[in-house]
Amino acid sequence: MAVARITEVIGSSTKSWDDAVNNALKRANKTLRGLTGIEVTKMNAHIKDGKISEYRGCLPWTDQSDPQNQMRFRRAYKQPSY
Repeated sequence: MAVARITEVIGSSTKSWDDAVNNALKRANKTLRGLTGIEVTKMNAHIKDGKISEYRGCLPWTDQSDPQNQMRFRRAYKQPSY
């Protein structure tokens, strides 16, 4: 029986959604091996004083084959504070 873990990486930026997604990908590449593609499933923003102050992009990642990826990611990832 195969077991898969889905981890969601959230990137943020004060510049743009593209930059937020790139930041999430950079972060994922530090600890995850074998990334071959991404899907941005959610884009949102924090608003302050009527303007966007932070862009966020969510990228889910599924791992079925390398349990070591899960441990490396869990040790290194810090949940962003909103």
